[in-house]
Amino acid sequence: ISNESISLYASPGNTVMLRWAADMEYVAFEVLRNGCRIGRTAECEFADHFASGAEEYQIIGLRADGHYAASNSLNVDARVSSMVIADVTHPIWLSLDKSTSFLLL
Repeated sequence: ISNESISLYASPGNTVMLRWAADMEYVAFEVLRNGCRIGRTAECEFADHFASGAEEYQIIGLRADGHYAASNSLNVDARVSSMVIADVTHPIWLSLDKSTSFLLL
């Protein structure tokens, strides 16, 4: 891992929005949640639709020459305020009111 800098930021909610700034050119970024790869992107942002509870994120930047760099680790509390449901293939979250939430328990 090289000493280049990747600075990671997050906005928690039903979907955790990750954004980062990099000081080098990277061909791709690996997104890690709790040490496990959950995605890959060429952009400097990623939406984690499946976060739940206390999560730790890190970004690994991959360069064309084979070198890579890691971001800071970032802890995020991804607790939702109400029950939600979504199609896994197209995560558009629908909030359920209290009268229907008990049916899913």
